[in-house]
Amino acid sequence: MTYLSSEATYAPQTFVGKYGKNSAGLMYGMISERYNAYNNAATQLPFMGALNLETDAVKRQGIYSVLGTQCPTTSSCTPYYGTFRFNPDGTWDWCKSNDLYTSSCSSSSVSGTADISSNTGRITLRSGGASIGYAMLSIYNTQKTLIIQFNESLTLIKNGMLVGAPRVALDTSSIVGTWYFTSASLSGNWVVTSASSIAESIDSGSTSSPAMTVDLPWAGLAKLNVGASKVVLMSPSGVFVYMDTAVPEFR
Repeated sequence: MTYLSSEATYAPQTFVGKYGKNSAGLMYGMISERYNAYNNAATQLPFMGALNLETDAVKRQGIYSVLGTQCPTTSSCTPYYGTFRFNPDGTWDWCKSNDLYTSSCSSSSVSGTADISSNTGRITLRSGGASIGYAMLSIYNTQKTLIIQFNESLTLIKNGMLVGAPRVALDTSSIVGTWYFTSASLSGNWVVTSASSIAESIDSGSTSSPAMTVDLPWAGLAKLNVGASKVVLMSPSGVFVYMDTAVPEFR
């Protein structure tokens, strides 16, 4: 591993990738790798890990603003934003492109039950009795981060991952600072100096200053260049997720 002290990240020496971690116990990264010489394109593998896992049904209750990516194949993924809810009765609801706080989300939704019998710190998500993925809920200094990996069982969700934080208005003071990211195609950082002032630097050398509006399309998310396809999640726990449905890109 090569340690990059300027951003406290690590890069493998034998394949393309980067990963980092923060004081809240969250780890993030992206691996780009061809399994053998016969692969025409590298497989892109985003991953996240967490310490301080919590499975208590009461503590996980609530609505989370989420960004996710759906991958019917290893080379074709579609990012999205939405909401995810853990209910008091042990069930859950997933809603694509809509807010469960204000909408029933009947057209693009999946519901199911949560199972913690395996006692691994992960929460098994089931729909129709079948396991469709695993959730990890990390709580650090009262800050919650939700990470979900879906398998290919359900056509509506498809194989992919989701990252979320509680659906509450962004505390603009908590998002000020430098946020590092990595994706299938780009790595770099965001320097956030206020709720609307951002300077993006890509490792390859390009820079930009997109306009940001917080709590759009709803609380806990932010839109770049309002009316465009870019949405970002910045949680006080230190998790940063960005999606662009036009490219498409998830990082």
